[in-house]
Order: sequence, then structure tokens, then C-alpha cells
Amino acid sequence: MKKVNIFSYLDYREWLADWVKEQGHGAISRLSKELNCQRSYISQVMHSHVHLTPDQCFKLTKIAFTHENERSYLTLLVELGRAGDADHRKFLTLKLDQIRDESERLEKIVGRDKKLAEDFAQHYYSAWYWSVIHIATSLAHPLTEKQIAENLHLEINLVSDVLKRLEKAGLVEFKNGYYKFKSGGLHLTQESPWLPHFHNMWRQKSVTNFTESKVKEGVHFTVIQSLSKSDYLEFQDELREVIKKFQARAEPSPAEIVVNFNIDFSKAMKD
Repeated sequence: MKKVNIFSYLDYREWLADWVKEQGHGAISRLSKELNCQRSYISQVMHSHVHLTPDQCFKLTKIAFTHENERSYLTLLVELGRAGDADHRKFLTLKLDQIRDESERLEKIVGRDKKLAEDFAQHYYSAWYWSVIHIATSLAHPLTEKQIAENLHLEINLVSDVLKRLEKAGLVEFKNGYYKFKSGGLHLTQESPWLPHFHNMWRQKSVTNFTESKVKEGVHFTVIQSLSKSDYLEFQDELREVIKKFQARAEPSPAEIVVNFNIDFSKAMKD
């Protein structure tokens, strides 16, 4: 069974129903004892207008979670469920969005936190070929500068200059006539001014490769679709799991090819 993720929910009662189901047989009885209430009261909370009290919510956060951001998120969800004032609800929704955004930061998910010096970052993220030349040096069968240039349809002088700069930055090293990968794990934070350009650059490159390639390899999919807010959040979580699986598989995978992995899933219109 898929683990229930509190950050996928906008209604704490829906989360509670799924969480109870996840806990297995007798979960409502055990929870009612912990919260010092009747079993029927828990059922009413999940399926009617009855709400948990602040004290019951506090106890539930201690039972269900170990991380403070999860506890805070549930506390705010319960407060949102009980709130009637429109401005209060808007305030709580904003706080929930902030906690969810922090929990979803991809640098935490992929475990990449290395940053380049600003003066070198402006070069590394300026053009698509910097990162692909860098990763190309990790291939099990080393490539010469000429082979890299021919493969990427670049001038050899350009490739040579990039490799020398990568070497100076400590990202590659020159051994036995080849440049070899030395360091990586780079990731741009959401606040980085280079992130929009890097996203756009590689998405354009993906479209260019798809258009120019005679053999349509890889997976390319685009659709505009309507769906519920809860399904939108849940599918975001599923995509993050895909990223985690990709990262876990890519790390030990033999370096045979270089790939471009893009994911875009966002709202096409404002709420």
C-alpha cells in the first residue's frame, strides 16, 4: 500500500480516513483510546461535520508524525477545517502552501546540494553543452575531445575550452589522454537566478532533438487536462517518487549513455 502523505491533502478528514485505513485492523479503537474519546466520535470526524478539538489534534500529530513540518501541516489543516472567517481561511491556506513548498524542495528529494562559485556558474549554466560535456566525461568508455565535439556537433576548440574550464573548477581531471569526471552532484535551488534559464534551455534542446531526429527515441508526452486539486497534489507526489527512483537507479547504473530527463507538471491557469 502506498504510504499516506499528509502534504497531498487539503482536508484533514480525508487524510485521517486514509491514515486510519493504512494503520490496519483496530486502528479506530486504538486511536479513540489515545484521544480519550468514543470510536463513534472518530467516525463522525471522518464522515460528518464534527471536528477534532485542538488538544485532540495535538495528540494526533504526536501519534502520526515524527517530523515537525508534518505536525505543523496537520495542525493548520484542522484549524482550517474549523475556521469560518474567509480572511482566516485565506491566511491558513497561505501558511499551508508555505509548508508544502518547503517539503517539496527538489534539492532535498534528489540529495544534491553542491553549488558552483558564482563566477563559474554563469558559464556552466549559460549554454546546454557545458553540462552535457561534463557528464560525457563520466562514460565508462572515455571519449576524446574530438569524439565529444563530433557527437554534439560542436567545434573542437569550444569543447577543449569547456573541458579546460571544467578541469580548473575541479569537476574533471585529465588522465591518460582523456578528461575524466571528478565531481558532480550539482543542483540549482529554486531561488537561483540561473534556474529558469537552465529549465528553458534543456526543454528547448529536447524539442530540437525530437524535431531533428529521424528515429523518435525516448518518451515525449504533452497534454492539457482538468482535474481536482487533491489529485493535482497527489500526482505531484507521485512524480517526486519517480524522481527519487530515477536518482536511486542512476547513481549505481553503469555510465553508458548521457540522457536528458525533463519533467513539467504545473497549473495552466490560475485558481
